[in-house]
Amino acid sequence: MILTKAEGKPQPVGARRQLLERVLSSRYFQRAQTQSAVLRYLVERSCDSAAPPKEYDIAVNAMQRPHSFDPKYDPVVRVMISSIREHLRMYFLSEGRQEPFHLAIPKGIYRAVFLDAATDRNYGDAEPYLYRALELFWQPHLASEAGNALVYTEPLFFRDSRGQYYRDPDVNDLHTAERFLKSRAAEVNFGPLRLSVGCLWTGEVHCMLSIMRLFQGLGAALEIKTPRTCSWLELKQTSLILLGNSKTNSILKALEGGTPFVLNSRQIELRRFGRSEKAVYRDSRFIDGNMERMTVYALITRRPSPTPGSAVTMIAAIHCRGIEGAGYFLTQEDKVRGVLETITTQGGVLPRYFQLVLRIDTIDTTREVVNSECVAYRVFDKTSDSAPVPRVNGSVRKRSGTVSALKV
Repeated sequence: MILTKAEGKPQPVGARRQLLERVLSSRYFQRAQTQSAVLRYLVERSCDSAAPPKEYDIAVNAMQRPHSFDPKYDPVVRVMISSIREHLRMYFLSEGRQEPFHLAIPKGIYRAVFLDAATDRNYGDAEPYLYRALELFWQPHLASEAGNALVYTEPLFFRDSRGQYYRDPDVNDLHTAERFLKSRAAEVNFGPLRLSVGCLWTGEVHCMLSIMRLFQGLGAALEIKTPRTCSWLELKQTSLILLGNSKTNSILKALEGGTPFVLNSRQIELRRFGRSEKAVYRDSRFIDGNMERMTVYALITRRPSPTPGSAVTMIAAIHCRGIEGAGYFLTQEDKVRGVLETITTQGGVLPRYFQLVLRIDTIDTTREVVNSECVAYRVFDKTSDSAPVPRVNGSVRKRSGTVSALKV
């Protein structure tokens, strides 16, 4: 392999191959078959004395494109190489940060180079790692060998013969809906009705998209499911992200409970609270000048899954804008960093059991989310709402808090 002055001493062939395999088995490449094939091809070609491959060579030999491929009209190779560069950068800034030497693809040439770690930190246009707090917060999901599933709400609506839609907040599953359709009240009040599925809350969609983008950036796979189309047999060994509330998401309903903060049909309540703590968080609407404003609350609960090695993150709210705002909050580095500074132990360890109460402010009739902040939290063990006993100089430190500690 030809080395530039910046690359330093060549690494042994065996060490280079071992590094490549570690990179390809990381979460950034493990499920990206085409990226892995292209990177392996570039490394193999770079170990030869031949000239670096052209776009056409990469497309045909590594991406299985037809021989008629023309890079003048199809930028797929340039897009692919850009993505590989970013994933390599993220690997060496996160799980590969202890690697003694690095693998990179310099800009302007399709060639793999191996660099000393110290050299790589000053090589090219290096950028800071943007996901340190987010990676720590989501680590139980990122480390899950069984993968992750996001289970969102699919609300039930009824449609009459004129095409008008109706919704009853107390009718959220198929069995209850069938009983309602057979009832006399449905016929008298509405006339003939049919069940309509496939509707979505816009707030949950925005939350889902935020989390999907984050997981893609972190190189983690994420399946999207609904309670109506999945079973416990499918989910029992999967780390779960659950959206909705106990009325709309049966999976969330089955796993909630036994926690300090509880979301009911009207508000979030703290079961046991201190003298200076707020006991109730209730959504509210008010007029600010000529503008309607709304404040809603979301409850975030992190707990281990019933199956060892998996985690559950529940994002619950009464109003779908609460779930949307929570999705924004939990995918923003600065927001999550502020929370971690409060709930992590002195050794920087994220608790297995904790809850966050988020306040989300919206404006105008469109309910646009304009602010989100954490206003209360609890770190607790699985048998009580007390803290898991972090000891400092032999004393026990209480792990709970309110708004003053967590504005970020």
